[in-house]
Amino acid sequence: IKYFIQYIVKEVTLMKAEKTSIYPIIKNNLNKISIVEYKKGQRFVASDKDLQEVFFIIEGVALVECTTRGGNKFLVDIVPENEFIGKISYIYEHNLKCDIFAKTNIKLFRFEKNVFEEFYLKPDFIALFHRKCTRRIYELYKTRMVRELFSCTEVIAYCISNKQENNVCNIKAIRNFSEIYSISRKSRYHSLLKLTEKEIVKKMGNTYEILNYDELHKLAFEVKEFLEDE
Repeated sequence: IKYFIQYIVKEVTLMKAEKTSIYPIIKNNLNKISIVEYKKGQRFVASDKDLQEVFFIIEGVALVECTTRGGNKFLVDIVPENEFIGKISYIYEHNLKCDIFAKTNIKLFRFEKNVFEEFYLKPDFIALFHRKCTRRIYELYKTRMVRELFSCTEVIAYCISNKQENNVCNIKAIRNFSEIYSISRKSRYHSLLKLTEKEIVKKMGNTYEILNYDELHKLAFEVKEFLEDE
């Protein structure tokens, strides 16, 4: 039974891998690439290790962090599936000294340095790589700009409006959104309190119910215009 389950898991992983944008490019060279898995919370790229591997996320989400000289950690990026991740800065002969963790259980293609360099010579691979990296940089720019252009309350209002289902938004969705946009717990609390006091939303256990959608929409409008304008 144990081996049967392992076989099923392997087949499911392969089916998921076949749906990634990179698979058509690497499918004839899978013997050179390994598929690795990490549990939620596990660090798989360490800032103090000289490993120059590059990964491609098949399934799951990764979290990139950096530590200041004072020992404080800050979020750099949250990377979803179907994206490259790793010490990509090495390509530009620089080490940004980031740690990468599995935010959820995660499965990835792993390219060792020599294998990556071999693929990097292929036009279709390099086109995908640079398109993906350029898009991530663009998303990072937008994320950073949101915090400078809009108030925390406006951003939280957009989150509730965007993540609500049947006029109810789960606090977990708000926390995850706040993490992406570097909104502190204190700032999130004060923004939600402000929305509650104005009777725009109402706290109900682990959720917030929308009471005044028009006012919420007004607060969220410019953030929505900025983030959803392609």
